[in-house]
Amino acid sequence: MCGAYILEVANPDEASRIISKFSGCPNWPVITKGPKENEVFILAIELKRQCHGDFSEDNNSLVKIPELIGAKRTRFIRIQNWGNLLGGHHFKTGYSHGAPCSSACEKCPLLQSPCQGCPAVLEI
Repeated sequence: MCGAYILEVANPDEASRIISKFSGCPNWPVITKGPKENEVFILAIELKRQCHGDFSEDNNSLVKIPELIGAKRTRFIRIQNWGNLLGGHHFKTGYSHGAPCSSACEKCPLLQSPCQGCPAVLEI
């Protein structure tokens, strides 16, 4: 399962900052400029341990609270059977022992309300 996000941010510099910060995330193998200068496009992979960024369209924390990632607004669509498009290619995903974007998730005041931590981190 995967999903696509469009993040609307304050300006093109903020879009570039987010792209740079999250470019190493193993669960966001595609993160690039969006259709507009102040937008970011993300292809996100859903892992079994997905809590933060819930991939349901009704309960997605990044859509409900876009400020968690520094966005003003977030649009999301869930994509099923996306693997058929890639013809057997698999993105390398997985868990790490620290946030690959260098965020201090454990210090975030929203960690459990409703954010449940970075899905790329196995233990927080």
